Amino acid sequence: MKKYPLNGKRVTIPEAGRLTGMCDRTLRRRIYKGMTMQNAIDMPVRVKILRPEGAQQYRINKRREENKDSTYEDRRKRYLWERWKLTPKAYDKMLAAQDGVCAICEETNDDPSVPLAVDHINFNREEWEEKYTSPYRPFKIRGLLCTRCNLGLGYLMESSRLMRRAAVYIAKRGVHTVQEIKNY
Repeated sequence: MKKYPLNGKRVTIPEAGRLTGMCDRTLRRRIYKGMTMQNAIDMPVRVKILRPEGAQQYRINKRREENKDSTYEDRRKRYLWERWKLTPKAYDKMLAAQDGVCAICEETNDDPSVPLAVDHINFNREEWEEKYTSPYRPFKIRGLLCTRCNLGLGYLMESSRLMRRAAVYIAKRGVHTVQEIKNY
């Protein structure tokens, strides 16, 4: 095996790697490119930075770090604007118009720290694309709903036919006690 000068001694690449803690492959590559052993060892090793599960997650984590010190009001303001193009003032105005309760059940959320959800109409994409050239799917805000009512509308697919059928079902069947259900 060929020996190279290092600190007054002649050493092989594996010996130099053990002495310096460098990878043999890196040393071989550097010496092959014409560097002396001392220069090959002194030159810093470039390390590839691995991102967690893709660039998207990396950007999300970076943004979280940058906004870590932001207040609740700052986050609320950013969310309302980015998602609904609403200012906190407009949201508060809608909330005041509804007396601070859900537009359907007229109650607040179980957890008072959770704000009412913004209910919206999504237009059909095919109809929209026929009429307009904008690539963005439009929506129209209807009001503010508690979590239960918002999920209920979503599960019933905002279909008035399904909601009427559900109302008829509840009217016909009524409310049963646990004992009645066991005897059913």
